[in-house]
Amino acid sequence: MTTFRIGRWYRQRRSCLLAVAGSFGMLLAGCGGQGPLRLQLQGTVTLDGQPLPDGAISFLPVSGENGVAAGGAIAAGRYLIKAGGGPTPGEYRVEILRMEPTGEKQPDSLGDGETDVLRNAIPARYNKTSELRATVTAEGPNQFDFSLSTKPAAN
Repeated sequence: MTTFRIGRWYRQRRSCLLAVAGSFGMLLAGCGGQGPLRLQLQGTVTLDGQPLPDGAISFLPVSGENGVAAGGAIAAGRYLIKAGGGPTPGEYRVEILRMEPTGEKQPDSLGDGETDVLRNAIPARYNKTSELRATVTAEGPNQFDFSLSTKPAAN
């Protein structure tokens, strides 16, 4: 698991995750005109059998594929990426993140207090070195459910 040092925004991390995911989707949508066919995605995410309380999910085109990346927030184990900000049909690598406090503190970037040190609670095999894949089709229904485990992967 990775440890991250993040400034004051931790106190509003859920709002921040939603804002980042929404901005990411709008950025990828581009400006004007009739763009490519973008599709709605939805599904569930569990960690060790329990719904993931919060986090973020990203769909990134598999290397060599033409596609449009998309992302969104996870809340109470569910995510929904609407068609306007969704990906185009194709094969995608899926990354899932959830930041949580480690219990450690560090000076904040303004030097006038302390902030929590955060770490990604999701194993790297589901984000940095993701093994998760999804095939998005124009026909749908594009429902992708992911059951994650913190236990080491069986070889």
